[in-house]
Amino acid sequence: MRIGKDAADYTRTWMDLNPGYRYELLTDGGAATYVKNNFPGDSNIVDTYMALGDFILRADLIRYLALLKDGGVYNDLDVDADNNFGKGGNKLFGFVNWTLMARRDQPFIRYLIDHVIRNLHQAASKHNETLGDLRLYRQEVLDVTGPGALTQTAFKYLSAQTQTTVTAQNFSKMKRPRLVEGILVLPINSFGAGHQPVLATATLPFSSLPLDPLGPPYNAWGRYGSSDQLGTLNMLVPRVVAAAARTEIRTGTRVSLDWPLNQPLHPNYGRDRLKHVIRRKGPEGRVVNDDLLEFNTQSSSQWDGLRHYGYLEAKRYYNNTTDEQLHSSLTLGIDVIASSGGITGRGILLDYVSWAEANSVQLDPLASTSIPLAHLQRVIASYNITFSPCGGDILFIRSGLTAAFNKLDDSSQNMLSKRPTADFAGVEATPEVLKWLWDSKFAAVAGDMPAFERSPPGGGKSDAYPAEEVGLEGACCLHEVLLGGWGCPIGEMFDLEALAEMCKKEARWSFFVSSVPLKVPGGVASPPNAIAIF
Repeated sequence: MRIGKDAADYTRTWMDLNPGYRYELLTDGGAATYVKNNFPGDSNIVDTYMALGDFILRADLIRYLALLKDGGVYNDLDVDADNNFGKGGNKLFGFVNWTLMARRDQPFIRYLIDHVIRNLHQAASKHNETLGDLRLYRQEVLDVTGPGALTQTAFKYLSAQTQTTVTAQNFSKMKRPRLVEGILVLPINSFGAGHQPVLATATLPFSSLPLDPLGPPYNAWGRYGSSDQLGTLNMLVPRVVAAAARTEIRTGTRVSLDWPLNQPLHPNYGRDRLKHVIRRKGPEGRVVNDDLLEFNTQSSSQWDGLRHYGYLEAKRYYNNTTDEQLHSSLTLGIDVIASSGGITGRGILLDYVSWAEANSVQLDPLASTSIPLAHLQRVIASYNITFSPCGGDILFIRSGLTAAFNKLDDSSQNMLSKRPTADFAGVEATPEVLKWLWDSKFAAVAGDMPAFERSPPGGGKSDAYPAEEVGLEGACCLHEVLLGGWGCPIGEMFDLEALAEMCKKEARWSFFVSSVPLKVPGGVASPPNAIAIF
C-alpha cells in the first residue's frame, strides 16, 4: 500500500530516530485480519470490531487492540517524531491517542478496550442504529472512542487503583512526568516539541472546569501556563494553520469581513464614532496627503482582546490577572495576538439567517432575542458542517445585523443608538452553549452581532443585572467566561453578507481566515483587518 508524501515523511522520522524497531502499517483489510487472528477467543472484541461500519471508529479501536496484543508504539500517520523512544519506553501511554505507547497486556489498555466497546454499544442504542450504521458527530467520536474516552477511562482506572478521586486537577500544570500506578503521565508539551504546549480540549473535558479551583466558574486558568497571554489561540500551531491553508484555499477568491470603520453611523454602548481628517503635506497644490483617524476600537468590526472583559464579581481577567496588573503593565494586550501571527486558520460560517428563512423562524437582529443552541446545531446538521477534530477552527455566526443596519438612514440609526438599552440578537448565554464551544475547541468566535451573545444580558430589563443573570450560575455571561476564563477572543460586528453569498456560491461553509489586529502595545481591542480566502 502506498501512502501520501506527507504521511511518508512523518513515518520516516520515527524510523530514522528509532532504528531496530519493527514497523507495521495497518490497512482496513489488514486490521480486520489482525483482530480475527489475535482475538479468536474474545467474541465481544471480534464481533464489535467487525460490525463497525465507520472507519474512524474502527481506527480508534484497532490502536488499542494492537497495543494490548503486541505492545509498543502506535502513531497516526500525520505524527512525526522529535526524539527517540529511549529505554523503558514500552511502559508508557499518553492522554492523547494520536501517539500511544504501552507494554503488552498492560492492564489499563484492557480496561480501556472494555470501556470503549461499552461506549460503542451505548452510542448505537442511543441513536437507535446498528454498529454498522452508526455515524457519530466529531465530538461524539472523541468522547466514545477517541481522546475523550481515553482520558475519562484513565481517570476512572486511576481512581479505582488509588482509592481516591482522580481528575484533570491531579495533572494540571505538570512540569515533569509523573508515574501513577504503573502509568507514566507526561506533561502536555511532550507531544508538541518546538511550540507552546497545547492540551487538546478532548483530553480536558468541560466537566473539569474550573481548572483553578479558587477562581471563578468555568475558568481554564493555567491551561497553557500561568504566564500565558494567548488563551485558545494557542491551538493555532503551525501544523493546524498549514493544514487549513492546504485544504481551504482552492480558488484564491478573497472576501473582506470588515464593516467600514464609519459604520454604524451612530455607535451603540455610548461609544464614539469615527473622526477622519485628511491633511495636505506641504503647500496648496502639492499632491501629498496624510490622514488622521480617531475612533473607538469597538465602534465597528472588532476583536475583543483579553483586556476588554473579565469576571465582574471576581474582578479578574484571564489567567487571574488583576485590574491593577492590567493598568500598570502591557500584559494581555492586543499586540500579543498580532505578534503571534494573528487569528489565522480555518473559518466556519453558521449562516443562521439563511437557515431561519428556510425554516420560517422569526429573526430580528435589532431586538434582544437569543439564538438557541438547538438552532445552531440544526444549522450545522442542515449544511453538513464538520469541525476540525484537532481543534483550532474560527467560528462565525451570521444574524443579519449589518444588513439590517445598512437599510437604516442616519436618523433611524441615531434613534437606535439612543435606546435605553442596547437590544440586539445574539447567541444564548447558557452553560450548554459554553460546553458546546469548549467541546468544539474553537480558537476564536465571532459574529455580526454587536456582542456575539444576546445583548444585553437579562433581555434588556435594566442596567443593573443581578449576579444570577450575568454571572455564574444557571444563566451566564459569555464575555466573562470566553475572555476572562478561557482567553478566547470574541469578534463582533463582522460584515458577513458577502461571505455568506460566497459560501452559497462555493457550496461550502469553510474557508481560510487571515486576521491581524492592530499592533497596539497593551491594546484592548482592534479592527480585525480580516479576509476569508476560498
